[in-house]
Amino acid sequence: MTIFQYIKKYGAFSFKQKPFNEVDNVILSFLAYLEFPDQLEDGITLQSFGTSLLEDDERVKKMKQDILSVRGSLKLLKAIYQQKRYRELQLFYREQEITEISQFSAITFRFPDGVCYVAFEGTDAMISGWREDLEMAIQFPVEAQKRAISYLNRHFTFGHAPLIVGGHSKGGHLALVGSMYANFLVRRKIQKIYSNDGHGLMDFVYRSPLYKKIKERYVHIIPNYAFVGILLRNDPDYEVVSSSHIGLEAHYALYWVVEEDHFKRARLSKFSKILEQGFSTWLDQYSLEERQQFVDDVFLVFEQSDINSLIDVKKSFTSTLKLIRSSVLVSDHVKQMIKELITILNQAGADHFGEKVAMEKKEGELYEADYL
Repeated sequence: MTIFQYIKKYGAFSFKQKPFNEVDNVILSFLAYLEFPDQLEDGITLQSFGTSLLEDDERVKKMKQDILSVRGSLKLLKAIYQQKRYRELQLFYREQEITEISQFSAITFRFPDGVCYVAFEGTDAMISGWREDLEMAIQFPVEAQKRAISYLNRHFTFGHAPLIVGGHSKGGHLALVGSMYANFLVRRKIQKIYSNDGHGLMDFVYRSPLYKKIKERYVHIIPNYAFVGILLRNDPDYEVVSSSHIGLEAHYALYWVVEEDHFKRARLSKFSKILEQGFSTWLDQYSLEERQQFVDDVFLVFEQSDINSLIDVKKSFTSTLKLIRSSVLVSDHVKQMIKELITILNQAGADHFGEKVAMEKKEGELYEADYL
């Protein structure tokens, strides 16, 4: 079943009746993509917030025209804000900062029993945010990582609320890094850390004692056609789940298949295994300086070619790489790096990038057209 069917089936159950699970985690992590007002009253319930937002026709219209993750978060809000399971959740500590070099956003949901779920937002469609993501393979910490650590320290050093920390995509990575580097008083309160197809860590961060300290509480969930979650250094014991889509679209967690109160487990696809090994080998052969030159050259081409969002790139990923490779703005060395990257994508089956899986439509099951 889909996440929306899960909500219909279990929305009448409180968290005391049916404990918080990995599907609830994805739902709350996706709500971080919502366009919250600049001034959000601390402690407002999800039901009150949902009622207010959904009555704002202009804001709703704007969100419907936004990227898939934002539209999906709006659909989720409509599905849950009046459900017994979610309506009494309280919202706290909304923070957002978007600059030319960084994108950071977070919000906290407090359960009736006092447990808090901290949700870090994933990357939006703007290229500026994706540049920061790529620079996480070059330097540590970047600005968003610093903000995630600061967020946890400022809001949760004092008090005794148990914490669950999570996020989707970049948000999952920030949940991991923030939890690792938060102070001891915060770390001891963290019960679970969920990275929902978030990318991994630079090698020296992955091998640090701080990672070992939180490893047993860390849950890394990736789809069977993973592209983002396999990047950089990851433990091989991640949880692989089934998605109704393949390629980049499998990254969209609302496509993940649910069985009762958990996601359906699957095996990592050949596509993702080739990418995982290929990307790792590709990164390891280049110095941090070479990686930085790659990022600088790529984004200079984006700027000159009016490529402003991930949507522009997704229209033809391999064509975008070929555009960069042919540009006079790109050094010969970076062109060689791109040639090798294209080879890896071709080996993995670039023709499948973003393609939808042909699946039988079971009676009563909701698919993309039904809820997006």
